[in-house]
Amino acid sequence: MLAIPEEYDAFGSAYLTGGYHEDAASLDDIAVTRNAARGRFRMIRQFETAAGQFELSVPNVIIWTLQLAEIYGCRQHGCEEATRITLREISLKSLRPVTEPGDIVIRLRIRFRRPVPGGIHYVGDLDVADGGFTGRIGFTFPTA
Repeated sequence: MLAIPEEYDAFGSAYLTGGYHEDAASLDDIAVTRNAARGRFRMIRQFETAAGQFELSVPNVIIWTLQLAEIYGCRQHGCEEATRITLREISLKSLRPVTEPGDIVIRLRIRFRRPVPGGIHYVGDLDVADGGFTGRIGFTFPTA
């Protein structure tokens, strides 16, 4: 929750000051290959906009992408349980609103990987909902 001084209350967005914590989603399908991962997500419950319409938010895209990266890394390195990846960079462009809460596909295509002290650094391209969002992610997966 973000506290906003009283003098700025009129400008406080209910969504930005904590509403996104009310979102809930499920990962209904996942595919992991040597250089890519794809996850099919579905919103179960989301923060209601003033108009009552769903629109996929950047915080959800980041969280879902990080979960997909975690699963990808675990599959590549034979982990038996979750580990702790480190986000190094992320850039996103919103090219169009994603307003359908079902079957939101995120694709992560790994472009390169390199060893770093204590792990492997991955950089990949993102595609969310067939071009609704595009971008790049860099994360380090621990191997030590």
